[in-house]
Amino acid sequence: ADGRTVKLKPELRDYVNLSDAVDAVIACLRYQGSEHVFNIGSGRLVSMYEISAITHRLVGRPCPEVPETGPPSHRAALDSRLAWAELGWEPH
Repeated sequence: ADGRTVKLKPELRDYVNLSDAVDAVIACLRYQGSEHVFNIGSGRLVSMYEISAITHRLVGRPCPEVPETGPPSHRAALDSRLAWAELGWEPH
């Protein structure tokens, strides 16, 4: 709302809903098993362009954007199968 332009990079990332992340943390705190590290992710790659479109829809207005062109510079999806198996956690 301050008039600044948002740069949209051609990246694909694994975004997690905040309530899913909180559920994962609670599951970790209750966990009594032998594993010590869990990946927590949705397993779904989402582009910055998709995030921008969702934000525009929720806020009710677009913000100034400058899309950067080229192939995705970053692709990262987490494998959360261990968390699903050990914690009984999965994203919704």
